Amino acid sequence: MSKPLTYLLASCLGLTACSADYGGDPPDTTAPPLAVTPSSNAHVLEVEANTLTLKADDIRHFKKEFSGSFKPVDRSVISVAQYVGQQQKALSLSSRAVKKLYLSLAFQFLCDPVPRPDPVTGWGSGDQAGNTNTQDKGTVCRAGILQSYMNHGKLYKLDHVMTNDSPMSAFADKPFLIEPKETFCLPYTRFCGHSEYISGEIGGQGTQLDFFGHVGLRPTPVSDPSETMFYNGFTAEEVYNGALSADAVNPVNGIGILLDARSYLGNGTPLTPDRVITKEEVEEMIVAHDLDWLGLQPGMTVFIYTGKAEGWTSDPYYYYAGPGIRVEVMTDLYIPNGIVYHGLDNPFSDQAILNPDGSIIANSGDDPEIGFPIHANALMNGVLQSQNLNLTEMAADHVYLFSIQLSAPRVAKAKGAMVSPQTYGEPWMNQSPTM
Repeated sequence: MSKPLTYLLASCLGLTACSADYGGDPPDTTAPPLAVTPSSNAHVLEVEANTLTLKADDIRHFKKEFSGSFKPVDRSVISVAQYVGQQQKALSLSSRAVKKLYLSLAFQFLCDPVPRPDPVTGWGSGDQAGNTNTQDKGTVCRAGILQSYMNHGKLYKLDHVMTNDSPMSAFADKPFLIEPKETFCLPYTRFCGHSEYISGEIGGQGTQLDFFGHVGLRPTPVSDPSETMFYNGFTAEEVYNGALSADAVNPVNGIGILLDARSYLGNGTPLTPDRVITKEEVEEMIVAHDLDWLGLQPGMTVFIYTGKAEGWTSDPYYYYAGPGIRVEVMTDLYIPNGIVYHGLDNPFSDQAILNPDGSIIANSGDDPEIGFPIHANALMNGVLQSQNLNLTEMAADHVYLFSIQLSAPRVAKAKGAMVSPQTYGEPWMNQSPTM
C-alpha cells in the first residue's frame, strides 16, 4: 500500500530509504551538491542557528543543476525530494530554504507549463475568459503540490459576513437586504424548512468579483455610452446582451501570494485612504516576504492587505474612501506576467476618496479621463479583481503563499458577483515583514 505524500517527503528529505518504501530504484545521479558557504556566496544568509537560507539566484542555480542531472523520465516527486534532501544535508539548509527549493523544482519539473496570453493577440479573437484561460492542469498541479507539502495548513474564507447592516456600496442603488421567510411545512407531512428573499445590488457589494464586462472605456469623456469598448473589443451592446458575463470565465484553481502592506508600509497600522502603493513597493514587498524566488507567474493570484477591512463593521464611511495601488502595478507587473486574479481589502481596488460634493480624489493614475485606472486596465486586459476581501486572518497568521479556489455563480449577463474565495496555507514566516 502506498504511503501518503507527507511521509514520502519526510523520509526523502530525511535521507532515509524512500525508494524502498515506494518501489523501484532511485534515479541515477552522481551530481554533487552545490558547494555553498556563507563566505563563498553572498546570496546565502544565516537565519537559523547553523542553517542557511537561499536567495533567488541560488534557486535558479539549483534548477539548472537538477535539469542537467535528471532526465525528464526520471523527474518525479521522489527524485525532487531526494535531491532536496541531499542539498539539505550538505548545506544545512533552513526549513524555509528547503521549502523554497522543493516547491520551485516541483512547480517547474513536475507540472505542465502554464499558458500565457500572446503579447499582441492576447487569447485570440472572440475570447471572453481572459486570464482565466491559464487555469488548467498546470495551475491545479501547483496548487496540489503546495497543499501536499503543508503539514500545518489551514483553510481560510476571504469574504465578509453580509447582514442588513453591512456597508452599502457608494455606487449601489439599493442596499443588500435579506428577509427570512416564515417556517413552511408541506401539508399533511412532518417536512418543514426555511428560505429567504435576497435583494439589492448583490453583484457589487460585500466581497465581490468583477467580471470583464463590468468596466470599459469610451473614446472621449463626451462620447455616447454606446461607443464604449470592453475587453477584447466587445461593444457596449454586446456586453449589455450578455457578453463578458459571469458564465464566460473559468474557475480559479492555483497558487497565490499575499503581501502585507499594513505591516511593511504602514508599520503595523492600516494604510490611510490617500495611500497609493507603487510598483516599486510591490517589488520590495515580494522580496521582503521572501517570495522573489517565485516571483509573479502566469495563472497566479496576488492579494494585498492594507488593513482597511478592519473597519468593515465599525466605519460608517467605509465605502467612501480607501487606499489602493498605482496603475503601474497593473500595467507593468500583473498584466505582463499573466496574473489571473488580484484584490485588496479595500472598497475600490483603486485609491479613491469620494467627497460629499460628488468630487473624487483618485491618485492611482495620472490620466484624469480614466477615473478608476486599476479597474479599467485589469478588466480590459483579462485580470479578474475583487474588492472588500477579508485578509485579516491570513495576514495575522503570516500566510503569504497559498493555494486558492474561486468559482462564481454562473448568472447569465451578470457583471459582478458576491464571492467567497477559499485559500489554504500555513505560516511562511514567523513574523510580519518590516522595512
